[in-house]
Amino acid sequence: MATDLQLLSEKAHRRAALAEAGLGKSLPFHILSEKMCYLSYYDIFYEKQFEKSYRLCIENNIHTFFIPPVLLPFVLDHFAGTKLKIGTIIDYPYSGLPPSIKGDLIRWAEDNGVEEIIVTLRADVMHENKGRERVRQALLSYGKCLDSDIPLYFAFDGHFLSESQIITFVRYSEMAGVSGVICLNLRRRLNILRDVAVVRSATPNSMSVGVLGNIKTWQEVETLSAAGADITVTMCDLDDFRYPLGFRKSDLV
Repeated sequence: MATDLQLLSEKAHRRAALAEAGLGKSLPFHILSEKMCYLSYYDIFYEKQFEKSYRLCIENNIHTFFIPPVLLPFVLDHFAGTKLKIGTIIDYPYSGLPPSIKGDLIRWAEDNGVEEIIVTLRADVMHENKGRERVRQALLSYGKCLDSDIPLYFAFDGHFLSESQIITFVRYSEMAGVSGVICLNLRRRLNILRDVAVVRSATPNSMSVGVLGNIKTWQEVETLSAAGADITVTMCDLDDFRYPLGFRKSDLV
């Protein structure tokens, strides 16, 4: 008799295969566009670049504009009062901060008026001695940091994880009470569809599944959606992002 893990794995493999073949069913355009987010991340601060990024977010009806914590005071001060949500991503891209500092940053971001938070984690530590317990304790501690209902997402790179480890990470995230789990795709990995499908198969409907990476076309968004993602966080310059043929920006309104 197949175990729960085997059934989840088989379901995920079918879903990923259908998505890769272009036969999977993605969410409708209007739903996906409502959950389209943008990450603006620069090693050096350029005010004009952020002003341009913000303007393009407004023009493209981006749901949330994610920035590093260090830029929150500037962005919140300059761009407050618009319909665009401001989010932050903590410990990105290297994810090496101690859990206590990440917890402090979550609380600081909430106190400073951020509207959504992504925390990146090195899930590959589950390979280490007592690694699963360390990950579990960290996730549970982050889930207790917020005093409000601000959406909190955990992001991880599943490249070096087995399907069972991905499922374990998802279940720990669910225990922490977060809004969703985001798969990092910084190297445009071939197995990202597997990760998304496994996460979706192990995630309750109340939690979102997202992908963060250099997503350049609407076709990629639909393929990821067919694998199970309902949130897209692109790092691609919005001037270069390719929407469907015949698309008009008025379609986003």
